[in-house]
Amino acid sequence: MSGPRGDGSSGDGRALLLAAAACVVVAIGWSTFWFLTDDAFIAFRYVSNSRLGFGYTWNPPPFRPVEGYTSFLWVALLDLVWRLTGVEPPAAANPVSLVFACGSVLVTGLSAARMELTGPLARRRLPAIALVLIIVVTNRTFLTWTSSGLETALYNFLTLAWLFVFLYADGAPRRWVFAISLLAALATLARPEGIVFVAATVCGIVLAGRALAAASPLVIVPAHLLWRRSVYGVWLPNTWYAKTTGVWPASGLRYLLCFVIEYSLWISIVVAVLWAWRSLRAPGVAPLGAEARTRRLRIACAAGAFVVPFLYYTFVVGGDHFEYRVYSGLVPPVALATLFCLDRLRWRAAAACTVLAAAAIAALPIPYTHYLATRGIWGRKETSHLVRPIAGRFPSPLSWYVSIFDRNQAWLIARWIGVRHQEHKAFATYILETTPRRAQGELIPWEGHPVAVAYSAGILAYDLPHVAFIDYLGLSDHVIARSPAIPEEPRQMAHERHPPEGYVECFRPNVDLALGRVRPRPLSDDDIRACEDRWWAAVAISRAGS
Repeated sequence: MSGPRGDGSSGDGRALLLAAAACVVVAIGWSTFWFLTDDAFIAFRYVSNSRLGFGYTWNPPPFRPVEGYTSFLWVALLDLVWRLTGVEPPAAANPVSLVFACGSVLVTGLSAARMELTGPLARRRLPAIALVLIIVVTNRTFLTWTSSGLETALYNFLTLAWLFVFLYADGAPRRWVFAISLLAALATLARPEGIVFVAATVCGIVLAGRALAAASPLVIVPAHLLWRRSVYGVWLPNTWYAKTTGVWPASGLRYLLCFVIEYSLWISIVVAVLWAWRSLRAPGVAPLGAEARTRRLRIACAAGAFVVPFLYYTFVVGGDHFEYRVYSGLVPPVALATLFCLDRLRWRAAAACTVLAAAAIAALPIPYTHYLATRGIWGRKETSHLVRPIAGRFPSPLSWYVSIFDRNQAWLIARWIGVRHQEHKAFATYILETTPRRAQGELIPWEGHPVAVAYSAGILAYDLPHVAFIDYLGLSDHVIARSPAIPEEPRQMAHERHPPEGYVECFRPNVDLALGRVRPRPLSDDDIRACEDRWWAAVAISRAGS
C-alpha cells in the first residue's frame, strides 16, 4: 500500500461520498446482526461500580480490585457517556460501536483514494474504491462486530485510522508524529495487542528521521501500565491469566481455515502470491533511492503491526472464543491490500475490477447461507454449541468445499472456539428473560455483603449491582484466573480454569439468581478480607513453585 498520490482534495471528496453511501449498508447490517454478548456486561459492571463510587473494580470494597475487563478505553468511554447523557452502557454501547464502524468505512475510502496507483487502475480509481467498500460493508464478520457491546469496533477504527495516518497523512511532520502516537496509545488502551502499534510507531518515526519530542502521547502507555500496577497490583489484565493456558496452533489453523473458506479469501491470497512472484522475477531495476527505501520499510512496519497480532492469535492463542472477532479488523486492510496488488500486477482495469467484484461476490454465499440457517434458532438447548452444517444447501460441485468448512466449524465450536453470533445473541436473550432485571436487582442492598456465583457472570453482575459475584471462569477473579487449568479432552477455550476446592465456599454464597432473593447468611468485612488473604497467598505460592 504505497504512498499518497497527491492529486488534491477532490479525490478524497468523491471517496468520502462513496464511503458515506456505504455507511447506509453498514447501518442496515448493524440492525440485522445486532446483539449484545454476555461478556460485554462485564465491562458494564465496571462502569456501574465507577458510578457507585467504587472505581473500576469488579466487587465493592472490602473485596480487592481486579481488572476483569479487556479494554480500559471502552470502559472509560461508556462511563463518560453515562455521566454526560444518562444513557446506560447496555443502551449506549452498540450505537457508539456503529459510529466507530462507520468511521472505519470512511477511513477505508480515504485510504483507497490516497493509495498511489501506478497501473491502469489509476484511471478507474472510483470504481475500484467502490468495489473495495462493497467488499468491506457486505462482509458478515465486519457487520457482526459493528455491535456486540464489546470494544471491537472501537479498536478496529483506531488501528485503521492509525494505518491511514501512518501511510498517507505525513505532509506535516510534527502533526504526523503526534497523530500516529496518539492513535497508537489509544489502540493500546483499547486492546492489549495495541502495544504492537506503539512499536511500529516508534519504528516509523525513527525511519522518517523525526524527533520523538512530538510523540508525547506515547507516555499514556507507561502511565496506564503504572496505574494498573498501583490499582490492581499486577502488570497484565486479569483476563490474560484466565485465558492463557497453552499454545494451540491446531485450533488456530482451523480457525483461520474456516475464515478463508467462508469468505473465499483465497482470491486475495492468490492475487498477493502472483504479485510477490512477479516482483521476485522482475528484471533488475535501478537501485532504490533513500526515500523509496525508507518508504518501503515504513510500509513493512505498518504491515507488521497487523500481522503480529494475527500470528499471535492464530498460532499461540488458537483463535478466539467469538466468531472471527480477532480477524474482523483485517477486513478493510485485506481489501486495500488486494487493490494494491492488483494495481502492481498491471492488469487491465476491467480485469482488475472484475477480480475485486469476484472477491466481493464469492464472500457472500457461505456466511449468509449460514446466517439464514441459524437466525431462527433461539432455544437455549438448541443454541448451546450451535453447529449447523450447510454443505447440503449447495450444489454438488461446491458441497465438498463447504463440507470442509462444516467439519472444521464443528471441531472448533465443540471447544468453544469461533462460537457464532447467534449463540451469543440467544444466550444473552435467555439470561435477560429468565433473571431479574437491574431495576429489581438494585433493590437488593449491599448490607450483609450478599455473594453469588455465576458461570457466565456478565448480565447477572450488571443487573445485581449490589451483589458480590464470584466469576466461575475467572475472568474477573484473581484466584480462579491463576488456578491450574483443568485438563479436559477436548480443551475448552476460555473455559479451562475453575475455582480451587473450598474457595467458593469461603465466601458463603447466598443469592438465588433466578429469583433475585438473598438467604440470611451475612459476611463481615473481616470475613471477606480473611478469605482473600488466604487464597491470594495460596495461588501466589502455587505459581511461584510451578
